[in-house]
Amino acid sequence: MQLNIGDYISGKSISIGKYLGENTINDTLFHKIFDTSKNLVIYVPVGNESELRKLPSKVTVEKYLNMFKDQEVIDCQEIDGSRYKYLKDKVSRSKFKASIEVLHDLCVLKKKREISASERKLLNSLEEKLVPELSHISDLGQAEIESRIHFVA
Repeated sequence: MQLNIGDYISGKSISIGKYLGENTINDTLFHKIFDTSKNLVIYVPVGNESELRKLPSKVTVEKYLNMFKDQEVIDCQEIDGSRYKYLKDKVSRSKFKASIEVLHDLCVLKKKREISASERKLLNSLEEKLVPELSHISDLGQAEIESRIHFVA
């Protein structure tokens, strides 16, 4: 992934970060990222970019927010084994599309009262991570984003 100074990114421990470039510390090269939610600088070793992803465009976010109007589960009908494990593995890929699809499916399942305790925890963690991202990108308030997400729930 090519990162440019000023890009907004997200990662496992970074909600919304602004890429500040690369720094060398003790002969090791790091990506320097300012976490806007925590107001601190985080250093991620170069080579660990798989933990990071660029935030999507406003058009992409709007497309995925419109997906929440659909009452059908996207991805959970034909799963072998644990649905929670499948959804958790899908989220761990650090892709925006995968995370938003899992959030959608969990909201639909919650509305149908077919959600387990571990799936509920996954839903809560996804909401905590994605709502600020979606709000930042779309210039909508977090309450507006939550109301659009919970349109199905």
